[in-house]
Amino acid sequence: MAASTEPSLFRAFTTVGGYTLLSRLAGFVREILTATFLGAARFRMRSSSPFSCPTFFAVSSPRVRFPRVCADLSQTLEREGAAKAKQFADQAFAVLSVVLLVFSIIMIIAMPLVLYVQAAGYADDPEQMERMTEMARIAFPYLFFVSLTALQSGVLNALGRFAVPAAAPVFLNITLITALLAGVGSGGDRALFLSWGVFAAGVVQLCGLPSNAGVSACALSW
Repeated sequence: MAASTEPSLFRAFTTVGGYTLLSRLAGFVREILTATFLGAARFRMRSSSPFSCPTFFAVSSPRVRFPRVCADLSQTLEREGAAKAKQFADQAFAVLSVVLLVFSIIMIIAMPLVLYVQAAGYADDPEQMERMTEMARIAFPYLFFVSLTALQSGVLNALGRFAVPAAAPVFLNITLITALLAGVGSGGDRALFLSWGVFAAGVVQLCGLPSNAGVSACALSW
């Protein structure tokens, strides 16, 4: 009997579990470096709102729909083959890209109002609010990239590719650590470097996912 080409449950479990553990360790290192070079209280006070804004929407909005999309993709793959499943994934990618792009532009323009609601305690400090607005505007496109990354991850999981999607959070933490160390080494604004690190991490995750998995990326298709 020929050996199955499908990944075993044990292999998938150990792959995802191993990369999750690696991600947690990298995240721990990131937090230690952040507290060391920015100061825990100072970082939380000045930076938590700009960084939590895109991640809040990333967790609470489009990603909750992805399990349904991935289930539909798996059914299409089983019934109609890889070509039809790829077309379905491309269409989902196109729709999500447009929705996220419009939403991100609106949020970036309206960021001062958003922060007045999210961080109302700083309303009496115009200088601090302006700084937080700048960092939040830099970091907010992370929502666009990470949501598309989540869709790509679902597609790869449906194809039985578990390693690279599980490693995506590792890319995030390594990019943030690199950005922070770059800010320290250059003597620049470390919080601002970290904001750009959030932006860069989204790009790295989205662009690195399909290439590292050895498959073609989702494309814009109507």
